[in-house]
Amino acid sequence: MTQCRARQSYDEVQQLFDDQHLLITIAEIQGLLMGFYAAGLELDDSSWKPQLLRQLSQKDVLVDVVDAELTAINSELYEMICQQLFALQLLLPDESQSTVERGESLGYWCQGFLLGYLQVSDNNEETDEDVIDALDDLEEISNIDLDTIGNTEEDEKLLFEITEHIRVAAQLIHSVNGKDPSAGKGSLLH
Repeated sequence: MTQCRARQSYDEVQQLFDDQHLLITIAEIQGLLMGFYAAGLELDDSSWKPQLLRQLSQKDVLVDVVDAELTAINSELYEMICQQLFALQLLLPDESQSTVERGESLGYWCQGFLLGYLQVSDNNEETDEDVIDALDDLEEISNIDLDTIGNTEEDEKLLFEITEHIRVAAQLIHSVNGKDPSAGKGSLLH
């Protein structure tokens, strides 16, 4: 699992958002953004922000530092999507945090993805069987039972496997429904 960015830790960025009374986790924000893009939202510099503000129920202008962090999270995700070999790295608490906290963040990431995907796709019925299966998996992970997570080596391995499954599922959904950044505006990946 990866840390937020070298300049600020996941916890520092989360505290910034908490201080501004934004009731959302950093993991959920990245999940929302990835859900937007996986559902086909254009990969330009401005299309993501109105969608995100709608999810945050934010009518006022964001504090500059919060706006800058949201822009940085989006820019990093954009760069990951644009890489030749899509290498999605989930924004999660680092491995020094408890397995329960990291498991909870995985659930929030999936919740964000599903909310973002449904918001942009307007709840249209999905027809691709692989995408349906991947969305079902993400929904199941979003309901992760935190009482079943301990601090054993086996739990660490399970969190790693869940993280990898989320990455693959999100990339698969994006490969079917998302826009291809190298093909120009409006081009689907398949």
